[in-house]
Amino acid sequence: MALPALDQFRDDARLGRFDAVLINDVDRLARDVAHLGVIKRDLERQNLWVIFRKFPSEAGPMANLMVNILGSFAEFERELICDRTRRGRRHKVERRREYLGSNTACGYQYRRMDRINGKPGRLSVEPQEARIVRNVFEWVDAERLSASRIVRRLNEQRIPPRRSAAWGKSSVLRILHNEMYAGVWHYNKFQCCEPRRQRTKATYRKRIKSSSRRRPRAEWIPLELSRGLRLVDRDRWERVQLRLRENIVFSPRNEKHPYLLKG
Repeated sequence: MALPALDQFRDDARLGRFDAVLINDVDRLARDVAHLGVIKRDLERQNLWVIFRKFPSEAGPMANLMVNILGSFAEFERELICDRTRRGRRHKVERRREYLGSNTACGYQYRRMDRINGKPGRLSVEPQEARIVRNVFEWVDAERLSASRIVRRLNEQRIPPRRSAAWGKSSVLRILHNEMYAGVWHYNKFQCCEPRRQRTKATYRKRIKSSSRRRPRAEWIPLELSRGLRLVDRDRWERVQLRLRENIVFSPRNEKHPYLLKG
């Protein structure tokens, strides 16, 4: 049962709109023992008869024990699936040295695996976006432009970004700091976590860990890309990183005193 529908169902139960609920199996209600107990007890407080189709319908201590046991197995199965998925993804990058299909960076496109025909996923260069990426690096390296001036130039030239209506500074900095353009992609770079502040007031969240946090660099797993996927020379990429650090140091907002000949 999807969580938005479950919330609606529990609201309807409090209003007394039905007398019984038929559920196919215990794991269809919840795959967490604590959540299962809370939801089941809440429904029973509303004088609602909870029936599991694959389970005897009589109530009693033995039935409650079996529900908890099956809920524990469902929770164990969920954790096992998550662990196998994580290990499989890590093995693909670390041992097989393959790019892990994902929502890839600007300048690339990823064709997902074709399971029917047995074709593996493939990462390739998207020519129009790759041209934008190369121009952005060239403007910083050759013309010493800041990220804000690059944003202004991109928007003035009406160069469309991948998703939003206009370019923003964070999008440009994300491109300039991405080592993937120099030929090295990193796996295990971020970890999911709960957001420090909840931005929306929605009653339902699809994921509790809806934010991400950067892991220590020692935990990153580097993957060398083929030469045809490198959009920027390594020397240029490192010069740009140095320039970005200098921009932070010499930014007007970091100055303690105004200097006449600072330029």
